[in-house]
Amino acid sequence: MNLEFMSTEFEHLKTAYYDDFFFQHVEVINQENNCSILASDFQGKFLQLIWDALIEFSMEEKNMTSVIKKFGKNSPYTLSKTKNILTISESNQQNISIDLHVFFEAYYEATKRYLNFIKKENPRVVYQENFQQLSASCYYYETHHNTKLVQADL
Repeated sequence: MNLEFMSTEFEHLKTAYYDDFFFQHVEVINQENNCSILASDFQGKFLQLIWDALIEFSMEEKNMTSVIKKFGKNSPYTLSKTKNILTISESNQQNISIDLHVFFEAYYEATKRYLNFIKKENPRVVYQENFQQLSASCYYYETHHNTKLVQADL
């Protein structure tokens, strides 16, 4: 799976209003079939809520559900974990089911690419709270995911 975060507001990064960038629309797109999986009108908090759910799912062995608010929309997303299967559903839409670890790794890779792109466009954005939270989530994945792989090999 190859995910990408898409925003139509990248020009914000080049203006004096770069502080508002994380308050713009974002879509999480599966590049393999060019399909939008998740979308919200405010990207910073939304992308972090998905990270929070994925981290919680990775820490617990039991089945879990997390509701992710779509800012600017009425119906939230529901992320459910059953064994190692992640199901993403929206009230009126079809469910998407995928291996949790595959989605988690793809989300991590997409976040890293996105943060690197943002940093190249405007280095001052790294001081924004949303940028730092997303970076911290990536760091968590890097440290804990590698640990689990090493433990699995033993």
